[in-house]
Amino acid sequence: MKKTIKNILKRLDIFYEVKFSPFTQWYLEQRNPSLKKQRAFDRQFFSELLGTNNQLIFDIGANQGHKTHIFRKLSKKVVSVDPDDTNFAILNIRFKKNPDITIIKKAVDASNGESVLYITEEGSGLNTMSNKWKDALSNTEESRWEHAIEYNKKVTVNTITMGDLIRAFGTPDFIKVDVEGFEKNVISGIDTPVPLISFECNLPEFYSESLWCVDHLHSLDNSYLFNAFDEKTWVFNDFITYDQFRNWFVNENQKRYFEIFAKRSK
Repeated sequence: MKKTIKNILKRLDIFYEVKFSPFTQWYLEQRNPSLKKQRAFDRQFFSELLGTNNQLIFDIGANQGHKTHIFRKLSKKVVSVDPDDTNFAILNIRFKKNPDITIIKKAVDASNGESVLYITEEGSGLNTMSNKWKDALSNTEESRWEHAIEYNKKVTVNTITMGDLIRAFGTPDFIKVDVEGFEKNVISGIDTPVPLISFECNLPEFYSESLWCVDHLHSLDNSYLFNAFDEKTWVFNDFITYDQFRNWFVNENQKRYFEIFAKRSK
């Protein structure tokens, strides 16, 4: 029955409009307590981290806009960036009535031009620009999950650097980066320090790339402080210095996944 309704709505070209309506999202949360709990946690986490007086936030790798929705309540303007066709359509449907959200159908990369997006499923959060991550997830012997991820499609997408985004829209108060193994390419395009940024770290695959990102941010401004966020908790009670964080990362860390947050102390 659910599949039949979904197919009818798709034929009428209103599936995503119905799915992402406020009522449907509320209904899904009532039916799925874990989803409701996760979204409530995200709202509280970012509200405590960012406050509510931000001028501009970048959502890089916006996917279907769940974080964009949160950020708009905390900032006057949001720039939401995602190269996936399905996600772009969803973002436009969700936020078409909000002029303070700018949606950009591009991938953020180290240079402007074109690159390849590997697709496992339309709109999937596992779609990636990283050939290395694609190979790791599709490896049947070493997959992180119960089964390997199949990437059976690739498309060419337009790219833009983070530096050019900043020059076009201004320096954001916060940049959220969720790009499935493409973090180094994104962060290498930052040529001026920003107040606060977060990005994913998957180990051991992206050990050198993640460390490079930390080093690059430090090179832009040696006042950056760092912390790691894992399983809904901070690894450190407070942000720590570059040297302290780097030492932990190189010599002590045994985690496979966490998010790295870097903020300027000046």
